[in-house]
Amino acid sequence: MVGDDFLKISNNFSGLETAIRPVAEKTSQGCASLYGLDLVAPLHDCRILIADSSPFSRKTLTRFLSWFGVTDVVFAKDGRDVLDRVGEIGANLILLDTNLGSLTGIETCRLLRTLPAGRDVPIVLQTMSHSDQTRARCFQAGASDVISKPVNPGELIARLGYHLERRAMIAELKKFRQRIERDLEIARTMQLALIPKPERVDRVAKQRGLTINSRFESCDEIGGDFWSLHEIDENRIGILVADFSGHGIAAAINAFRFDALVSRRSKAEQADPGTMLTNLNSDLCEILPVGQYCTAFYGVIDSHSHTLTYASAAQPNPFLGGENNVVKIIDGSGVYLGCWSGEQYDNRYLSLGAKGFLFLYSDVLTESPDHMGTVLKEDGLETLVKNVLNDKIPLNSLIDTFTAPRRGPYHDDLTAIWISWG
Repeated sequence: MVGDDFLKISNNFSGLETAIRPVAEKTSQGCASLYGLDLVAPLHDCRILIADSSPFSRKTLTRFLSWFGVTDVVFAKDGRDVLDRVGEIGANLILLDTNLGSLTGIETCRLLRTLPAGRDVPIVLQTMSHSDQTRARCFQAGASDVISKPVNPGELIARLGYHLERRAMIAELKKFRQRIERDLEIARTMQLALIPKPERVDRVAKQRGLTINSRFESCDEIGGDFWSLHEIDENRIGILVADFSGHGIAAAINAFRFDALVSRRSKAEQADPGTMLTNLNSDLCEILPVGQYCTAFYGVIDSHSHTLTYASAAQPNPFLGGENNVVKIIDGSGVYLGCWSGEQYDNRYLSLGAKGFLFLYSDVLTESPDHMGTVLKEDGLETLVKNVLNDKIPLNSLIDTFTAPRRGPYHDDLTAIWISWG
């Protein structure tokens, strides 16, 4: 019966070719409609690998493909030949007959999917069987599609065109992703360059009898957290911490903008936290889109007078430590930067003991859930701060303890700065 079907196709090649070739040529050149289907992907640049034990089937498939502009056709004599040569051939699509001898087309397909050269290439299996079981086995082996024999030329081209188009789209998406990853890596390097260098931090801190430890991590490749260190005079330094709404690319762009604004501030502004935040707010209101804003804390530590002068814009409440391991929470409330033009930020003053610390942090420490879904909140973080006071480097111990029960990345960016003296 099958032989009769093939004989009928062979006898009618000339008539079938006469009917199809004009449409096929137009389709290949201009992506016109074929049997009511639009071939979006051009076929003439494709290389197709065919493995079929029947010379007549190979000739039939080749002729069908040639009608639609596919001239780069490579043959394999059996399944083993396909596996040996698939890497060097570089086919855009592989057409396998299920009946290839001892190593069947289904098994060949299964083995192809384990090879780098066959992992992503579309594989279409041809089968004489019309049973659901056979087709299920084909798909379980990794086939992209299954075509029944004898092959209908319109169906063949429509199916191959679909898989070739899909493969081209996936290839473009991979290129796009690689480009985005490269760009994000460059942006991450640029953002890390905004953060004060450890060598500078150590130098500035030691000159004023301070120790400064910091941690900075973004939940994505880049984020919206920011902190900076300002040398005001031989006794005073300024610490600015900011956290832009959201995270990722938009927040990172705002962080770059913020760095440019901060770098313009004069020494007089740097010495006056209220003026610093007031002016930064005015500038941000002009450039931030509606709905974007940032929290901020700017404090000036005077190591000579042992005072802290600060202004805050809705930053998480910092922790201030004194002698005898006394820890208190200082008020970080205020209006977000970038929301209302004309907002004034006032200075607040605190006396510092001869020995103590100031802990500044972003809200990920109080809002990021652990593996049980529990968040520390401010009270839990206060307990954690008290538990690490006697450690050699309290900040490292705190972050390690915080991270241990949290699986995977944080849900937001992390900035933490621990400044100690005495």
